[in-house]
Amino acid sequence: MSKIKLFCIPHAGGSAAAYSKWQNYIDPAIEVCPVELAGRGRRFNEGCYKDISEAVEDIYNIIKEDLNQEYAFLGHSMGSLIAYELTRYIIKLKGRTPEHIFFSGRKAPDVLYENNSIHKLSDEKLKNKSLEFSGTPREVLRNEYMCRAFLKVLRQDFKICETYTYKNEKLKLNCNISILNGDKDNININHIALWKKHTSRSCHIYSFKGGHFYIEDNMERIASIINSTLLQSIN
Repeated sequence: MSKIKLFCIPHAGGSAAAYSKWQNYIDPAIEVCPVELAGRGRRFNEGCYKDISEAVEDIYNIIKEDLNQEYAFLGHSMGSLIAYELTRYIIKLKGRTPEHIFFSGRKAPDVLYENNSIHKLSDEKLKNKSLEFSGTPREVLRNEYMCRAFLKVLRQDFKICETYTYKNEKLKLNCNISILNGDKDNININHIALWKKHTSRSCHIYSFKGGHFYIEDNMERIASIINSTLLQSIN
């Protein structure tokens, strides 16, 4: 049986470490490949992205040699938006597209967010905002040096998401997609359902208990969905 790569793209302020435990739950036939974004983790000394397009081109150049085999994307929050635009970028290049994409914690890309000024908040207010999402370890925010570095990345990540402009190019995804969300997340279910119109293939929606970072408390259940979905596609 062939092996499929699962490229995992993190949320705003997150790094590849967000997916460090996933291989413990994912079938051995699926290789978990966490993507390290610029400005964090082992790429700490690199500048953050100016916009989504820059992120897309950077990630494509990192993984392009692995796109001649079966692969899939998993993105959470900002990672979902990047995965979406990355796939459209690959389609334009007439490259091999993913077998499947798992979009998590993000409304459909053409739905505008009501508040697009989080990236303009003061450091203290931005720190409090990150605590609201419950996805940032408190020890990071308690350490002055780590907190300053984290807020710099988080601010720029919010900026590239909040300044993102959806381009209706009538370019639909040509692969099956799954939409994952937390039932306590502040995302309208109708806005989640709108993902269906962005693919010419099938779309499945799954809801889990929890808020924006429901993904951390439902890892085993999500992994089960990923396993059954991807193993079916490669058999």
